[in-house]
Amino acid sequence: MIGETTAKTLVFQSAGVGRDQHGFRASLSTYAIMKMDVESGTMETLIEEDASDVLLPRMAADGKLWFIRRPYEPMGASISPWKVGLDLLLFPIRLVRALVHFLDFFSLMFSRKPLITSGGPPREGPDQRYMMLFGKVIDAKKAQDSKKGESQALVPGTWQLIKRSPGGNEEVIAKRVLAYDLCTDGGVIYTDGSSIYHRSVHGDTNQVAQGKMIERVAVL
Repeated sequence: MIGETTAKTLVFQSAGVGRDQHGFRASLSTYAIMKMDVESGTMETLIEEDASDVLLPRMAADGKLWFIRRPYEPMGASISPWKVGLDLLLFPIRLVRALVHFLDFFSLMFSRKPLITSGGPPREGPDQRYMMLFGKVIDAKKAQDSKKGESQALVPGTWQLIKRSPGGNEEVIAKRVLAYDLCTDGGVIYTDGSSIYHRSVHGDTNQVAQGKMIERVAVL
């Protein structure tokens, strides 16, 4: 559950979880946007769609609802037979590689001498190949490998930032949006995972910062 609270209401995202007989998560429904009256405890569904997740709701001072929309993918729907076959083919190689790195770790721990000496320059921190974003696994290798001066979005153009009026009219503010926050002047700050952008209330968009693996942004 992610959302924001006003004096009397709480707006948040929610999804139904299906579990198997052992209690493990077996399925996940689409994310919907809910609103709860804090005083009475009553809830209502603001947006729920069969083919899309709606995420990170924000209620602006003018009553408009901001959120991110992305295509819904049922658990297991993205499994490719080609990828399964490739994983089986490469399994022995990956197993040997994992074993070598495991032994290399123990060599460093006990003798302070590595078994692997041709691995190139040392890397800082773990080799984070994937990251979990709102229930979906994102391949972050491209963003990690992007060169200085380049920007590689972590999410595709189907992740859209939407502004919805109380009457139901919607406007697509930006695409490739991973996270965002509203500015007090009516503008918005958002990120695609590699760059941070500012969109003014007049619709002008500028890149304000660049980095790697940007998961959240906040206006202070």
